[in-house]
Parts: sequence; C-alpha cells; structure tokens
Amino acid sequence: MSSYSYPYIEPQRGVFLPWIMVRLGNKKAGTSLSKPVVALVDSGAEVCFCSKDITEYLGIDLRPAQAQNFTTASNGTFTAYKVSDLKLYVCKRAYVCEFYVTDSLPPQLPIILGQKGFFDHHIVEFDFKKKKIVLTIN
Repeated sequence: MSSYSYPYIEPQRGVFLPWIMVRLGNKKAGTSLSKPVVALVDSGAEVCFCSKDITEYLGIDLRPAQAQNFTTASNGTFTAYKVSDLKLYVCKRAYVCEFYVTDSLPPQLPIILGQKGFFDHHIVEFDFKKKKIVLTIN
C-alpha cells in the first residue's frame, strides 16, 4: 500500500486545517482542472461535495442530476445534486468519485472530501501534533 503525506494548511496565523490540494476532471469529456484546488478532508461529511463553479468549468450538466437536501453540523440545510462524472486526482492517481454539487460552499473551500468517495478509498491518519495528514491507498 502506498502512503502520501500532506502538511496541514495554515489559512490564518495559528489555525491549522486538514486541507489538501487535489484536482477534478470530467470523466466523459476527458477535461480536468489545470491547477490543483484546496479540499477539506472531513471525516464528519457523509459524502463528497464540490462547488457548482468547478462543475460548470468542467462542462458537467446538472440538469439530469437528482437534488438532495443535506443538513450541516450547525443545523443549516442546503441542496446538492449527485453527479458520477467526476474524476478525483489525489495521491498520484485518479479515480471516478461520486460528488454532490452545490453553490453553498465557500469560495475558499470548493471541495469537501467525505466518507463515501474518499475515506472508503483511503486510510486517513490525522496527525495534528505533526501538522500533517497521511493518506494510504486501500
């Protein structure tokens, strides 16, 4: 099994978060983001989420996608659309990953990597003391 280490990102002084850089691509069109974008590794998220802006850039059509409502940790709600046409590039590999697309994510955090789609493909070790995340491919 291959392991990859990612340092925590410090978005503001003294705040360290499990953000990693990933890329997304459109499985059908063969297109991908030219530069990596930040993603939150979130063990509390049931599924993976992606900003609608990214899917629009990649040419993903959301019209046939089914809407689903989600509840946040603070009891807020938002709607997202399930798509299966995205490839996730992480740990020097790419695989098709189901994402829920929404316009409710903050611009500084356009991707959330959750249980289904990310944690089920990796063993994830959060090491806050060393300020790093270690991902081992299942």
